[in-house]
Amino acid sequence: DNTYSIIIDGMEHQIYQCSDSLIKGSTFSGKKGYHTFTKLLGVNKEGRIWFLSKSYPGGISDSNLAQFEVNQMYKQLEKDEKIAADLGFQGLERLSILTNLAGPKTSEQKRFNRVFKHFRSVVENSISHLRKWKICSNKFDGKVKQLSKARETHDYITRIVAG
Repeated sequence: DNTYSIIIDGMEHQIYQCSDSLIKGSTFSGKKGYHTFTKLLGVNKEGRIWFLSKSYPGGISDSNLAQFEVNQMYKQLEKDEKIAADLGFQGLERLSILTNLAGPKTSEQKRFNRVFKHFRSVVENSISHLRKWKICSNKFDGKVKQLSKARETHDYITRIVAG
């Protein structure tokens, strides 16, 4: 379907745990089970990065990240264009974000989901390419005692790698 212009997903990067309990609480990702920074990645159909959000503490879900004003890519789209995403973004149709169809599967839904799965694999492959860099695959050690400074450093590093 040619209406999908951007494919998005959240990208987590494991970080070393800090002894500060406030920081521990904000960086812990219940989804992953460890402490992370999370970024929102948006790519086109060829896998070229169009959008890379700032780094956020891992306790923030992908769907919440997509709703932050600064991350609302849909504002850049034409009226007939959409954003493809996984089920973690379900319920965000008002932001032009479409996910694969959940629930009982009809033959039409199965066909749609097969095509949709192809689009989703593009962003997964882009994330995989970023993780080929050791700095993006090893645990991040940004001296997490100062969360804002660590986020800034993490953001800077991943933007360089993505470029």
